[in-house]
Amino acid sequence: MINILTDVFPTLNLKVQEWKSWLIFFVDERLVPFDDPQSTFGCYVTQLLPRCPSLSVESFVPIDPSLDAESCASDYELRIKSLLDVNPETSFPSLDLVLLGFGPDGHTASLFPGHALLQERRKWVASITDSPKPPPTRVTLTFPIIEAAKNIAVVSTGSSKAEIVKKVFVDEDQTLPINMVKSPVKWLIDSEAASLLNN
Repeated sequence: MINILTDVFPTLNLKVQEWKSWLIFFVDERLVPFDDPQSTFGCYVTQLLPRCPSLSVESFVPIDPSLDAESCASDYELRIKSLLDVNPETSFPSLDLVLLGFGPDGHTASLFPGHALLQERRKWVASITDSPKPPPTRVTLTFPIIEAAKNIAVVSTGSSKAEIVKKVFVDEDQTLPINMVKSPVKWLIDSEAASLLNN
């Protein structure tokens, strides 16, 4: 992944030996305990860290799942603001890299088609309690903080993503949240996900 991202984003300074100095925030997270199989942070601790010895649990900035959704989002926004060198009153942070995926309905982060959060332009982090994809309660970065990043990559693999990739590139469906990111995006797509692009 380091080599791929460096090739795609030559301005990124990604050195394995510097991983311990990274701060890794979550684009979105499910509001469940860390030992729940649906916790992204929990999965990273149990599945990613053993394979990436250069990373440590201290590299991650997780949410506080003991809070209610709105308090959790506010708390996470304050923690991000406290860790980044930016005036939170006048600008959004310019994260070095935002990695996005997307679902079969075109959602990205926890920004779903037709949801009111698509219009949120003030908050850095927002809560959602009616996610159409379970679990319903989550926190998510909003479009402004995603779009302010220096680099944005969308990763798509597997045949299950082929239809939505076609909707993005062939149909150019602008109602899809993944198509609503108003910043340059680099797409990392494997052959299976791209299989319908020539049809």
